[in-house]
Amino acid sequence: MRSIKDHLQEAVSACMKAAGHEFEPKTQRALMKAASFGKSFLKDMRPQAYVEMSQTVRVLNNVRNYKVGIPLTFEELQRLSLPVLIDRLVLRRHYLLAIKICDYLRIPKRDGASRILAHWACHKVQQSNIDDELLAKEIAAKLGDTPGISYIDIAYKALDQGKKSLAVKLLDYEPKASNQVPLLLRMEKFDLALQKASDSGDMDQVYMVIERVDQKSESQRSEFLRKIRNYPMAQSLLIKKCKLQEKLQKKAREKEESRNMLAMIFFQDDQFRDNGNTYIQYSYDESDFNERMKLIEKAKMNYESKGMQLFTFGAQVTADQLKLLEFQKRLQKPGEQYMNLSLYDTLYQLIYKGCPKQAETLRKEFNISDTRFWWKKMQALAAASDWVELEKFSKSKKSPIGYEPFVEVCLTYGHNLREAEKYMQKVPVEKRIKLYIKMGDLNQAAEAAFQVKSVDDLNALLSKCANNRELTERIQARLSQLTYRR
Repeated sequence: MRSIKDHLQEAVSACMKAAGHEFEPKTQRALMKAASFGKSFLKDMRPQAYVEMSQTVRVLNNVRNYKVGIPLTFEELQRLSLPVLIDRLVLRRHYLLAIKICDYLRIPKRDGASRILAHWACHKVQQSNIDDELLAKEIAAKLGDTPGISYIDIAYKALDQGKKSLAVKLLDYEPKASNQVPLLLRMEKFDLALQKASDSGDMDQVYMVIERVDQKSESQRSEFLRKIRNYPMAQSLLIKKCKLQEKLQKKAREKEESRNMLAMIFFQDDQFRDNGNTYIQYSYDESDFNERMKLIEKAKMNYESKGMQLFTFGAQVTADQLKLLEFQKRLQKPGEQYMNLSLYDTLYQLIYKGCPKQAETLRKEFNISDTRFWWKKMQALAAASDWVELEKFSKSKKSPIGYEPFVEVCLTYGHNLREAEKYMQKVPVEKRIKLYIKMGDLNQAAEAAFQVKSVDDLNALLSKCANNRELTERIQARLSQLTYRR
């Protein structure tokens, strides 16, 4: 030691390096023992170098074993690197040795043991002499919840080998439903994919399943719709999707497909009322009489379905709507639009355009009450400024709505005072006061208020005619008479 004290560090490094290049374990131990003795006399030597060499030598000795058959030298290992060596061990299926090396070198599980176990599992699924259920349990028992391992990758490998049942069983061990659903869809396990997506509560996953099923055949969709009844959230999303698609689609065929899908959902769930309501909504998006009538007819059929006895109102109003559309279709002419008009608006338009016979026919067919008919006819004639016909109509028989409305419409349409005056004498005196005020005739309003002995109305008029001295005095005189009599 005294003779080499000036070169002690170089001597220790040389011993460790020689041990790395040596193949004989006995010689390796002697060299490493000498290096260990020498480094104890060095104060500033890094101990990590000795540890790393010891580990490297041990790894080299294990891979050089005849059962492994990788006779690497130290230099070759340096050039190859440890990760590549582990990969080669994995490819040669020396999984246990590779894991032990990773544990010995304290390589993180995600990059070491977990990755190796995943390779082992992918190799394991290729074995055909083991029952799928037993194989899935064996893989799950070995992998457990080891971090960094995805059962999805193993399931994909099983699927590539044509083992669908094994892939499905492996998916049961995958904690994330978002990872399970795509593979289940690839295997066309739509009902199981729907179950997983619904259990996860992730609407995006449910939509993914629905989108894939929408592209499949009619029989597959029918089967899927029977299963979706058990998952309320998924069913609600499908209904929403169908309604939205129907609105966005421009082609008639695509619209019809969305409507048929929605109809199938409601039909299988015996939701006849909802189905009928949906057809009614669709009908108002159609601008063609025939198409609209077809949709309303479908709605009527749903309202009349078995078990809908309590909703006879829906069947009745749809029948009336079909009847109205038939009538409007006969009226339709270029430049005239009747489709989107209600019953009373249709009646109004017929009278306004001078079609009294058709208006009368409409009244009889739909049994419109006298009160409704008089209101609409009176308004339509006044709007058309057909004052002569309006006067004839008012004299046809006793008005069921009174004559005050006649005065109102004369004032509303053109403020025709002369025509309004014709009906004023038929209005009860107590109702004339407000009408005269609307006409601007405060004198007549005061006379009417005095006739009915209304002090309140006279006081109200008094405040309106402050600038008319003569009328003010007359009203005050009338008030004095009424007060004196009391």
